[in-house]
Amino acid sequence: MLARVQPKEVDAFVTSAMERHGIPGLSMAVVHDGAVVYEKAYGVGDVEHAVPVTLQSPFKIASLTKPITAIAVLQLVERGLVALDRPISTYLDGLPAEWRATTVAQLLSHTSGQPD
Repeated sequence: MLARVQPKEVDAFVTSAMERHGIPGLSMAVVHDGAVVYEKAYGVGDVEHAVPVTLQSPFKIASLTKPITAIAVLQLVERGLVALDRPISTYLDGLPAEWRATTVAQLLSHTSGQPD
């Protein structure tokens, strides 16, 4: 069970971590049972112009989409809807012939040999 969020403790932790790791700005939220129980923006999003981060500030997430995608696929595996050792052509129509034998596991582990 999540204890009540202590804003001063969260702020102290976040600002300390930002200083230690040289993070100029971020926005964060604590979510419990699907409800946001605390949210706050810290620092600047544009260092050159000292533009503060807001809760609506966009951030590039780049490679963070990879583990999110992997989690979603593995949830499908748990439900028996996808098998890691099956070719991706089992699930996707219209693939080029050279891609059809590539397995789901190979895509998730970046060992498929497929070009970007």
